[in-house]
Amino acid sequence: MESSKINHVRRLTAGLILALVAVIVLSAAGFGLYFRQALSPINSQNKKEMKVVIPSGTSVSDISRILQKKGLIREAWVFQYYAKIKHLNQYRGRELIFFSRSMSIGQMVHDLESGKQRHAIVLSVQEGQWVKDIAVQISKVSGLKEQDVLDKLSDRHYIQTHYMKKNILF
Repeated sequence: MESSKINHVRRLTAGLILALVAVIVLSAAGFGLYFRQALSPINSQNKKEMKVVIPSGTSVSDISRILQKKGLIREAWVFQYYAKIKHLNQYRGRELIFFSRSMSIGQMVHDLESGKQRHAIVLSVQEGQWVKDIAVQISKVSGLKEQDVLDKLSDRHYIQTHYMKKNILF
């Protein structure tokens, strides 16, 4: 009789341990799927770039909040965790960068680390300023050679194809 009670207790204990292990495994699998989904792009078809202002020296938690407000990431804490794994502590790049909703968190962190993101250049041109002076300004902020900038500014075909709207009647 005591042996049946012991067997019953053993079966009950084994069943509880098995149920606990099953709950842990299912929870881990669910969390893994959730984390994987959070790392993926918001919309892989949307290639439209969005301007994001991230001042140099901004912490990872602030960057994650900025990106979440812009709708570029799903969860700020996932971005923070992933950035911590990749050893990104603070952003030391330029303020204005471009991201799209088709980028994953991994791509965004990589671009922030490597500095390969496309930057916008802000330039003030005063009325009456000569093209040569404007080329000097552009070369200072872009790192391009002054002569290369002058060549592009004087290339009528390049200007028409890249910056002028078509079908405008004068």
